[in-house]
Amino acid sequence: MCLSTSSSQSSIDDLIEQIKLSLTQPGCSYKRKKDVAQLISTIKRSFQIRSETIAFSELDALRLTLTKFLDVAPLVLRLEEYDTSLIDYYTNTEVPFSKGTAWR
Repeated sequence: MCLSTSSSQSSIDDLIEQIKLSLTQPGCSYKRKKDVAQLISTIKRSFQIRSETIAFSELDALRLTLTKFLDVAPLVLRLEEYDTSLIDYYTNTEVPFSKGTAWR
């Protein structure tokens, strides 16, 4: 199988780190079916399989990209400088145009 062009290196790196973290947990064993099944489940959630190509979920790819490349602290400071009520607003208000959840 090959990776779709919609997947990003950031998403792959994050998945690799998640798997490495899981494998190195003291309670994890590659010999236990339950532990291997949890790893498979983690991988399945990260990928969508379409006609023998693998693509990361667009939402996961966006989240991972923003997490990796967006430094939130300066953004929070700038928003507070502009209007101190904005952080509370964005934290507690549903996104009107998409009915998305509030940002946390």
